Amino acid sequence: MNDFDLAIQNAWAHMFSELDSLKQESLHNLTIETQPRPSNLQTALTQTPPGHTLLGLYHQNKIILFEEPIRQAAASYNQSVEEIAEQVMRHEVWQHHFGTNHTVRPNAPKSLDETYSRPARCCPGTGGWW
Repeated sequence: MNDFDLAIQNAWAHMFSELDSLKQESLHNLTIETQPRPSNLQTALTQTPPGHTLLGLYHQNKIILFEEPIRQAAASYNQSVEEIAEQVMRHEVWQHHFGTNHTVRPNAPKSLDETYSRPARCCPGTGGWW
């Protein structure tokens, strides 16, 4: 397992542990995959605008996390890969899997609430880009 896969595993475990049992149960069929970067087709289908990149994508009970863009975002925001991956997974799970706008970490200190509730740029009905 490489460091990116480990960061994803840790981020998922952290996020999953914060959910109630009903929400945890609804995620049992959800899979998480990683790819180095989004394909041209994925970028086109999500209508990702020029100058933006796809960090994650939700489609039919699958979250795809894109390693290179997540690493670049982590460096740009001076956060760990695990933190950015968790933010992306949180967006994909809450916004697209659960169909809500709730991306704030439950019981998080105010500073974390502000970090995790950063508006996600997302194309309506097409999956997430951020």
